[in-house]
Amino acid sequence: MKSRFEKFKLEDWIRSDDDLIALLNDALACANQKYVLSVLSLMAKRQGLNQVAQRAHLERSELEQMLSETGNPSWEQFWALSQALNIKLQAKIEPSAQALA
Repeated sequence: MKSRFEKFKLEDWIRSDDDLIALLNDALACANQKYVLSVLSLMAKRQGLNQVAQRAHLERSELEQMLSETGNPSWEQFWALSQALNIKLQAKIEPSAQALA
């Protein structure tokens, strides 16, 4: 008997905004750009790509490219997108980093 695997779809596992927040925190903690962009893409799709692009002062096509698998947004684009998605970024200094100061 052959097993058939289907492509994993992250959006199938998201039930609430709290799920998205937890997922984004995990993606940021992993420091994996593709993971972060896929979560941001889900958030943008849930809020409407046109509306998010407008709030970020981006063209929709620019937003879609930025969030694609080959996307590589600049810091300015990432910041604009996080603001448009109402994401508040916070810094956390780990104890080992404090010892270097």
